[in-house]
Amino acid sequence: MIPAHWYQLIFLITVSFLTVGWVVRQQALRKKNHQGAEGIVAAALLSITTALFIGLRPKSHLFVDMMNYEEAYGVFEGQLFVFDYTAENIIFDNLFNWMACNEWPSVYFYLFISIIYFGGIFMACQKLFPNNTFVSIIVYLGAFSTFSYGTNGIKAGAAAAIFLVAIAYWRNIWIMTPLLLLSLGFHHSMTLPIGAFLVSKTVQRPGLYLALWCVCIVISAVGITDFQDMFAQLTDEHGAGYLATNNLGEWGGKTGFRLDFILYSASPIVVGWWAMSRKGLRSPTFRFLYCTYVMANAVWILCIRANFTNRVAYLSWFMLPLVLLYPFLNERVASAARQRQLLNLVVLAHLGFTLFMSFIYYA
Repeated sequence: MIPAHWYQLIFLITVSFLTVGWVVRQQALRKKNHQGAEGIVAAALLSITTALFIGLRPKSHLFVDMMNYEEAYGVFEGQLFVFDYTAENIIFDNLFNWMACNEWPSVYFYLFISIIYFGGIFMACQKLFPNNTFVSIIVYLGAFSTFSYGTNGIKAGAAAAIFLVAIAYWRNIWIMTPLLLLSLGFHHSMTLPIGAFLVSKTVQRPGLYLALWCVCIVISAVGITDFQDMFAQLTDEHGAGYLATNNLGEWGGKTGFRLDFILYSASPIVVGWWAMSRKGLRSPTFRFLYCTYVMANAVWILCIRANFTNRVAYLSWFMLPLVLLYPFLNERVASAARQRQLLNLVVLAHLGFTLFMSFIYYA
């Protein structure tokens, strides 16, 4: 079995190898990526392999929340299962309790959640980028939060993956509605992205959302925390703890006004606005995706000084790779050669941020 302390390194090295290999291949082919059936198969195999790698990881405190789940699993193991209608996360919590009560080995639970996580990512990418699923999967795996929410915040990660599939089917009310409810049932924090989803489905004015996002930055920069306090009062005790502001850095990172996180969040916002305002991108799907992301991210900016600001940021960040890639994979924003160069630059810069934060900034 692979030691737990090697997992993130192996994951990031593998993703880096695949990313650089794809970029080099694209440069050699000198054409925009356009996959055939083999691309779908490769994307599916990559998703399955990653799900198995993460789902079968060893039990370790290095994966933080994993040991909390392990302790709770032992409490319920062998007990009589009774469906809890008052559970905070009615689907996830009852699924967890049912598997424990039926004495399924806990590794089956982690593997099942991992399959939901990476399977949801695959389904969303395949639907949104049918001709470029493989590269979209690679880029998503290289996102800043992908590994941590596959091993630590698995409840929010699984909920977010289900939400991504709902985004992919945003025009089909019969598919998106149960998916949104399922996502909320996995983690109650999905209230924020679901709210952004519903508002953006009704009002698709990117300029309005961008202006709101900029105003939120100003509010946060000058130290106004009234909105953060309001959100803390509206959530439960657990959520209020995440939104506390005491600069103790209890989640293991840094607190305060995170300019690095804002710059990371801004990358798809800038790219998307450039594509729409300068290059005439008119895709309704992209406008919807862009507005949903910007609105959810704006709420996080108002809570940027919270101790667990990364947990709130993830409620928009899990959409970031899709927003960033869409103009380059599904639309024509430049000549073929120029678009290929821009796509390669975006892909490498996106991975570069993750590697910098993982091996230098937090090291």
